[in-house]
Amino acid sequence: MESLLNDLLSGRHAVVWLPPGGAGTTVLDQSPAGLLCGAFDPLHDGHRGLRDAAEQLLSGTVGYELSAVNVDKPPLEHATLAARCRQFERSLLAVTAAATFLEKAELVPETTFVVGLDTALRIVDPRFYAGSQQDLRNSLAEIRDFGCRFLVAGRVVDDHFATLEDVDIPAEYQELFIEIPEAVFREDISSTQLRRD
Repeated sequence: MESLLNDLLSGRHAVVWLPPGGAGTTVLDQSPAGLLCGAFDPLHDGHRGLRDAAEQLLSGTVGYELSAVNVDKPPLEHATLAARCRQFERSLLAVTAAATFLEKAELVPETTFVVGLDTALRIVDPRFYAGSQQDLRNSLAEIRDFGCRFLVAGRVVDDHFATLEDVDIPAEYQELFIEIPEAVFREDISSTQLRRD
């Protein structure tokens, strides 16, 4: 794993797959139905429950995706990245350097990205597209062209449980976003809270 992560961080590989109980690889025989994307600092029961709910809804394997690069956080150093990877010994993990969902879609086309509402809000926030509504729409169009979409779990935001109804999605791209019903999954825990406790 260590050498593969070095290759990923140096740009020699775009994605490293870490299957449960197996050696790392850069090629996967069969892509998962979905990938739950996050920083996983730390991985917790809320992530596991969301992955289980996504597997039921997608009727297929859902793995995790951890990126060494994030649009609004500093890049992960090798030791930090390796430590976070070790949390996934029993699950499929894709490790990437894809900071944006367009980059993720290019790496794993025909994949459903499983995200929390906070991430969905950032996906449609022009601030992450240099303030450009047109760049936002262009990115969503390319993600759609790659056959990708988003499965979104609600979250508590400002003391109320927020859902896709609270997200300002451009009308022509609303079909890219599918809500996980609250009755199927709700977990009011976050990695930020766990780090504070």
